[in-house]
Amino acid sequence: MKKKLIIFFLIVTNSGYAHDVKMAVFEIFQDEYGFQMSITLDKEDFLRTLSSLYGAGPDNLRDLQGRVWQYFDSHLMITINDQCTSLTINTIQHGKENIVLNCSLNLPVGRVEEVRIENYCMIDQIDKHENIMRLKLSDRDRSFRLNRDRVSTTAKYDI
Repeated sequence: MKKKLIIFFLIVTNSGYAHDVKMAVFEIFQDEYGFQMSITLDKEDFLRTLSSLYGAGPDNLRDLQGRVWQYFDSHLMITINDQCTSLTINTIQHGKENIVLNCSLNLPVGRVEEVRIENYCMIDQIDKHENIMRLKLSDRDRSFRLNRDRVSTTAKYDI
């Protein structure tokens, strides 16, 4: 199953996220600055979600940028080694089809023993939406599919 999910992910990323599949990709990795996360969202679906919750027009991305952090703060929880992370959005880039957020998870660099994730992003607003969680940690690349039936997962790493 993991191999199929990774192959599917590679096909989608090589096609520029132009797809009919309702999904977002969350990739967590660690570098010399700490834990980082890249979030790639379907632009139309995400703007419609923010518009539904916060009342601004879906074409007005600048006015909604202040709500982006608030949205992720209430819909995404990441715990690494029993420490709940907070999210800092460093950049928001958008093209015709998608929005990419580059974020820092405010935890120091360290050995990863366990990652727990609860992700409710867009699954309550977009029918059949799925969130792909990709963890590139401790020299391993792991992927998980979250949706209405499964909103959380835990990844354990050998010490």
